[in-house]
Amino acid sequence: MVTRRRVLGAIGAVGGTAVLAGCAGLTGPNPQVRDADMEQDFLGALTGTGTVEVLVENDGQEGQVEVVVELEDNHGEVVTREIESIHMEEGEQRRISVDVEVTEEVEAYEVEARAG
Repeated sequence: MVTRRRVLGAIGAVGGTAVLAGCAGLTGPNPQVRDADMEQDFLGALTGTGTVEVLVENDGQEGQVEVVVELEDNHGEVVTREIESIHMEEGEQRRISVDVEVTEEVEAYEVEARAG
C-alpha cells in the first residue's frame, strides 16, 4: 500500500491519502491505482467542486472496472463517494477524471480500483 498526504492550501490543493488497491483474482480484471491527485482551482474552491485524476492499470483480463473515490473528514468518516465504471482491456493503462463535491469538512481522499 502506498500512502500520500498533503496539507490543504488556501486556494487549490485539497489534500488527501491515495490508497492503492485492487482485486486479485485468476480471471477478470485486476485493476491497480498507479497514481491519484486531487485538484481544485479558484472557481472550484468557491463552488465546492474538485476533480480527482486517477491513473488505473489493468494487470488482469479485460472487463469492467470500478474506480471509487471517497472524500473523508478529519475523523476518517466518508462525506462524499463517487464511483466511475469503465471497461478496460488486458494490460491497458488509463487516466480518468472524477468530479467530486468538496465540502468544508473534507480533509483527505482515498481512491480504490476494483473489478466490477
